[in-house]
Amino acid sequence: MLPYIFRGADFPGFLIEGWSRGGALDMLRAAPGNLPPAEPYLCIVPLLDAWRVDGGMTAQAGAPHFSAALEPAVLDDLRAGRALLVLDMSNEGTAWHGNLFDALHGFAAETGIALSRLVWLDQNRTLPGHYRAYSRGDRAEGIGFEHYDFFVKHALWMFSPRNPTPVLGTDPETHIASMFDPAGKDRLLLCLNATPRLHRVLALAGLMHHGLFEDSLVSFPGIDHGKDHDVASAARIEAYLAEHPDFAHLGESCRRVLGLRGLRVDAFPQTGNALFDRIDPAPYRRTYFSLVTETEATSDQVERVTEKIVKPLCLGHPTLVLGNPRSLGFMADLGFHDAGHAIDRGYDRDWNQTRRMNRVLGVAAGLAMAIRMNPAGWLAGLREAGAANVRHAASGRALDAYVARHERPMLERLHRRLHGCPDAPGA
Repeated sequence: MLPYIFRGADFPGFLIEGWSRGGALDMLRAAPGNLPPAEPYLCIVPLLDAWRVDGGMTAQAGAPHFSAALEPAVLDDLRAGRALLVLDMSNEGTAWHGNLFDALHGFAAETGIALSRLVWLDQNRTLPGHYRAYSRGDRAEGIGFEHYDFFVKHALWMFSPRNPTPVLGTDPETHIASMFDPAGKDRLLLCLNATPRLHRVLALAGLMHHGLFEDSLVSFPGIDHGKDHDVASAARIEAYLAEHPDFAHLGESCRRVLGLRGLRVDAFPQTGNALFDRIDPAPYRRTYFSLVTETEATSDQVERVTEKIVKPLCLGHPTLVLGNPRSLGFMADLGFHDAGHAIDRGYDRDWNQTRRMNRVLGVAAGLAMAIRMNPAGWLAGLREAGAANVRHAASGRALDAYVARHERPMLERLHRRLHGCPDAPGA
């Protein structure tokens, strides 16, 4: 078992939080007293925000640099190859920013620690390729990259029997019957938006343009609740529309979205990121399918999914995704059915952001037309795939699949890197 310590936060980080929710529990153990042990170990630093590796940015924010938490004994062990520094960003899927890795290279040079002793752990699977281009192949050994999807793992655990109170209890069949009962449906689709990111504004504008908005369950806090400067103002949206003529037809609808305020679907008091572990099956049972607006929708800057796509699939809800490429492919690799026999999934493999978003909205309009023509028949055609997804989640097989495909291999690679045999992505 790999011993670990953690530094720089009052909890061990999202890797340990996720790992503790069932899975490869035989592969890690906390070092006694959170002190460096005699044998090789992992030193985990929960960064929480990527900018904490950049001295200039931490100084500007009045926050400590991550290295301030590393005592001399840990630095000595890193220099001697007795420890591996895991920079835990598994709560985020940060896009490539070269300045962050300039800063990490500077830290390694200043402290005399080999780059191979540093591991960047996050959700974005495009980073190793960007790093190789950044390094230009001039380093035999560089920073290691690993990926861990805390929010995916946590959501799968919530539905599994390992959770003392699984979302669907011990009777998923009752939920399946309710989910596919046409009498319980009073809206076409469900679209949840905790924060007003740009692609979410476009999604709601698309629903308006296609005449679906009034027949949908939509949450949207309002443009004033923007995050990370993604949607700062109406001017930002107008500028985006001017730069992307393929969205020109949504201009008037985008202006209507700017006037929306306080649209809610559930009664949870939490907002924004705090909703990650909140699931209310009722809105899903009232609607025929979900239009999931993921955290971002990029071309090739980010490749990841979050709990936002996991929840509807685990509930058996037919799902469209306005997010990154291969989002449904990621979930299919975990054993989920994508209902490709009834729903066009070609958009999922389209790396062009603009084209993919328009394709998703077109598919949504087509599904709405089919449902309006024959609601019961449409539901019946999706029942087998949806029921299989519910059983896959409620049995714990989906959680097991994530552990087998992602968690355990990642921990095995960390073990080999710790002992001088790096083969991790980006090694």
